[in-house]
Amino acid sequence: MAILLIEWIFQGKKNKEFIFFFCIALMFLANSLITANNIIKAVIMDFVIQCKPFVAFYCVYNLPFIFSESEKRKLCRMCIIMALLMIPIGIYNLSLNWQNTSIFVHTGFVSMSAILALVYYYFSQRQKKNLVIATLILALGFLTLRSKFFGFYVVYICIMFFSKRILSLRGNIFKFRNLLFLAAVVSLAVYFSWEKIYYYFYVGGIQAQGEIMARPMLYYGMVQILKDYPLLGSGFGTFATYISGQYYSPLYARYGLDRTFGLMEGASYFMSDTFFPALSQVGLIGIFFYVMFWRKRFQEGHIMVQRFGDVLTFKYIILIISFFFIESIADSTFTHNRGMVMMMFLAIVLKNSRYQAGRRM
Repeated sequence: MAILLIEWIFQGKKNKEFIFFFCIALMFLANSLITANNIIKAVIMDFVIQCKPFVAFYCVYNLPFIFSESEKRKLCRMCIIMALLMIPIGIYNLSLNWQNTSIFVHTGFVSMSAILALVYYYFSQRQKKNLVIATLILALGFLTLRSKFFGFYVVYICIMFFSKRILSLRGNIFKFRNLLFLAAVVSLAVYFSWEKIYYYFYVGGIQAQGEIMARPMLYYGMVQILKDYPLLGSGFGTFATYISGQYYSPLYARYGLDRTFGLMEGASYFMSDTFFPALSQVGLIGIFFYVMFWRKRFQEGHIMVQRFGDVLTFKYIILIISFFFIESIADSTFTHNRGMVMMMFLAIVLKNSRYQAGRRM
């Protein structure tokens, strides 16, 4: 991230949105230091982690580069090779029920299959065979037997195979027929993911012990924090993040979460096992800006469809938003390196779309 930032300082376009993001991020950092719900070291470290995916996105989005045809072919070959290497790893870990392995955890494996599939098809010649190959690469995620992957796979199939006519409309994409299609996609995704949703947030919520208890308690804690710190939140390094467990935040004891399995001091195994509760660190204002960031990306895709008929870019934006939404329910993928890679890829998709649009004008 530091290299990208330095590169942007010397060569990148000074985008107003990026500068605005820095100002907002510094405002939340100042609030975290003033509120002082954790030590300064924890606040700074968590500030960097939470900002990392956004900085990666903006840097790549504003750097002046474009992939050549030769580089695109190399990327496609690398995606296929890496996917082939994942097959024996996935089968081996499946035989162990994904326990006691240091090669890949199930979430990393799912993210890897999604990233490889999307990158491969985007840089390929986009023929039918390329779409089939990308779909097979994504299907590697089934080896994890994760319900949330089933949900994303349904979204992918619906968007990539059945939405061309709807998304290619240059009129109002929010027509009743389009909204009905969206509702059907969401319903199917929830249906295929329902087992884990029910287990995480109902069964897990009423269990007295067990690792699954941590997630519903983090969502409970999020509500309590937003009641006490509604506007700017409790500050970085205070709740539902890796750093808040390493430098144990006093908020866990304050809200009675310090005796929950996986959230205890010295045994915070599931402290960052979800992302959305961490948004309580920046309050309702931070949540508003987070939603606006994704709304802006959605609008960019919508404009590309309306003005240039660029359906693929809009499909990819919807898929990446869906990916992060599904992952954020029960994992902190967004702030991990795999989340940063997906954010950089999103920036490349938008940059390339903007470049192609400029050539058409």
